Amino acid sequence: MRHGIKESRTISHVRALQAGFGLCLALALAGCHASQTPQLAQASNSPNDIGVLNVADAAIAGNDPQMALQVSQSVLASDPHNVQALYHEAASYYALNRCEDAIAAYQLALNIEPTSSQAETGIGRCLLQRDAAAAALAFTKAVQDDPHNAAAQNDLGIALDLQGNYA
Repeated sequence: MRHGIKESRTISHVRALQAGFGLCLALALAGCHASQTPQLAQASNSPNDIGVLNVADAAIAGNDPQMALQVSQSVLASDPHNVQALYHEAASYYALNRCEDAIAAYQLALNIEPTSSQAETGIGRCLLQRDAAAAALAFTKAVQDDPHNAAAQNDLGIALDLQGNYA
């Protein structure tokens, strides 16, 4: 019995250390980002921003969308027109089940890149939960803007299926 309790404490301790390490890594990378010169901070998709956004990707993959949101917003604080950071912010909101915020972030990305298939697909996924017809329109636009977007094509099929359109 004592061995099981000790093992449980060890596993909990390791998980806490992993979470703490991830947060420290994200904060360190965000700190590096914040210490950039103003000219570098304004460059969209700079190598440092991409590195910081990789932390957001890892946080999403590790089921920690709140950390991913914080990381993406740290990039957006110094570069509000960073489309990749907007995509990450929107994906974080989506993972947190905050679709209205996700749609708003995707709309900001569309203001910068009007033919962003990725943003249109994200909007469609949010709309799919409540309005299959509107989602189908978003997915159709995404496919028109990037005919190779397999996710948008698949999701368009789902939206059409939900409307009973099997042709």
